[in-house]
Amino acid sequence: MVNDEVIDQIVFSWSEYGPYGRGLGAQATSLAKSDLDYWNEHLRGFAGMVNAGFVTRPAHSLCYVVIGTEAALLHRTRGADPLSRSEVAHALVGPVAELTARLSLGLSRWPWVMTADLAEGVPLSMPPVGLADLADACDRAIDRVETRARRAGDQLRPMLAAALAQPGEPLSVITQGDDPEPLTWGMIEILDPLYSGSDLDTTWRWTFSTYETRHDPGRLWMPNLLFMPVRPGGGVRRRIVDLADGVVPGDPLLNAVDSLLDAYGQGGGRRVRELLDECGARTPHSVRDRVAALAAGTIPRASRPPQAELAEWPAAAVSGDLLAPEGIAAYRWPVWPEVPPYAPPVQPEPVRFEDAPEDEGHEHSEVTEAPGPLEPEPGGESQEPAETEPTATEPLETQPAEKAAPPGGEVLKPHLTPPPGPRLQGRPRRKEGSRRTHDREDDLQRIADKRTPEEETYELARRLAGDGWNAEVYAALGKRWWDEHEQDTLVRDRLPLGLSQGHYVILLVVGSVVLVAFALLGGQVR
Repeated sequence: MVNDEVIDQIVFSWSEYGPYGRGLGAQATSLAKSDLDYWNEHLRGFAGMVNAGFVTRPAHSLCYVVIGTEAALLHRTRGADPLSRSEVAHALVGPVAELTARLSLGLSRWPWVMTADLAEGVPLSMPPVGLADLADACDRAIDRVETRARRAGDQLRPMLAAALAQPGEPLSVITQGDDPEPLTWGMIEILDPLYSGSDLDTTWRWTFSTYETRHDPGRLWMPNLLFMPVRPGGGVRRRIVDLADGVVPGDPLLNAVDSLLDAYGQGGGRRVRELLDECGARTPHSVRDRVAALAAGTIPRASRPPQAELAEWPAAAVSGDLLAPEGIAAYRWPVWPEVPPYAPPVQPEPVRFEDAPEDEGHEHSEVTEAPGPLEPEPGGESQEPAETEPTATEPLETQPAEKAAPPGGEVLKPHLTPPPGPRLQGRPRRKEGSRRTHDREDDLQRIADKRTPEEETYELARRLAGDGWNAEVYAALGKRWWDEHEQDTLVRDRLPLGLSQGHYVILLVVGSVVLVAFALLGGQVR
């Protein structure tokens, strides 16, 4: 389709009378007509961007897909038209061995066609692009991407944990404020050495899209790594990672994830390959076995010596076995804080309550404990203790005495605390600035009610979507739409010719007028 030295181009834009009809389609290219038909069919669905609910689509995004032995990179630009009629997508297509994922990530600042005016000025027959020119542009920009990727360890941590838990499973990453391009580069640099030469080497492709709103399986050639602003509805066979949730505490693969991130932060992909070789994680053929070897060959991050003290290792220990006796004896291990011995929990003090109004010079009264069983009388059974009233003149000896008066001060009263009781069950305490769950449910009911004004409906939907209730808001809006159009739809389905109820009313009125006119004309003729 293309030769080994050039990469072909395609420009997608909106047109009323384009080569492929009305809509967003291929308008200019360097390909032949037959090849353009092929790529337009496969890339047209990825050429546009739409808003995700109340989240505005980004100014630009990248989408890299692989179809057989060919690859395509689309640079999509947001237009001023809210209906996406000013959207422009500039695509590069070529062999997957030349147009790689790494090359694509370095072309975000390449001189793309990014406005509708520029797209209209592009000639229908464009020249191809030299592969060497693309490689030079990538080399100038990739250092910036690499630097930002090494600093994104907190964002890469949950993504790596999900990838190691299910190797080869496509990922959908939920994020709004993070730059997807450095995260994609970091995932490739860390996991590609682990996948290389394994059972996933021939099946896994580093295809990605930095902005999508849905990941349904009905779309062919869906990229393996997607970045989405909100969690879409529906069930798909993809691993969903929300960067706001972080990692699951106690994950057995966290040691391996932290080791990979530390190695990548120190020396990039080269240090990651060295770590995998040290752990023997590149020997097994199965990726799952490699992950197990990596987890077994790493130690927790908290147990490793600080990076500032690594230079204090003796030369014998660094060059040879790190656990050699001479290395352990010569290394100055850090002083770890002593863990205090276990102590049983302190029993609470007896509860004391203030009595009713102070009188007779007594500030408060003590609550006495019930006495034990009485001694049995001769010839009789043991008696139950009689109920006694607490007295202020006979305080229990087990009660702590009043605190001594400070110099020049008054006698301090014992601290009174309420009795310990079971924790209240029910709805959790509301946080400051948030809404109760039942309030949100009431708002959803008001959104679904067609009698609610449109202005109020929009405000409620915007507020709930900001709290993360996107799926519920979509469901409520769908119910509202169905309630408004259900009656008209049901009537139209029962009427012949597929006309609506309003159309039949108009036909009935026109027919009545015609009949009356004929009747009047017939009377005049007679």
